[in-house]
Amino acid sequence: MTIDRAFDGVANTRPDGILYIVTGAGGRHLYDTGFTDNPSRWTHADDGHVDYVAKMVTDRHSLSVFDIDGARLTMTQIDESGREIDRIASRRRRRECRVGE
Repeated sequence: MTIDRAFDGVANTRPDGILYIVTGAGGRHLYDTGFTDNPSRWTHADDGHVDYVAKMVTDRHSLSVFDIDGARLTMTQIDESGREIDRIASRRRRRECRVGE
């Protein structure tokens, strides 16, 4: 698996490949708050320490808001106090259509 490190959802909003977004911050219990600022705790030996997590916030509950406007998708993460934690945007690449396809 190759991870597109150029895509950041801010300056580079066109991912090279499929964009997978995993979010879950509204559950009953929070993770250990020490995960928030410690990326070394986000990987696991059983998956070869693959570095696929861009951000982890474990010190508060939050929700994800998705807005779609044409070819642009914006995801905003809002915490329990209504503050924006993070935001990414993605633009779909235009497909070239050829006659007969």
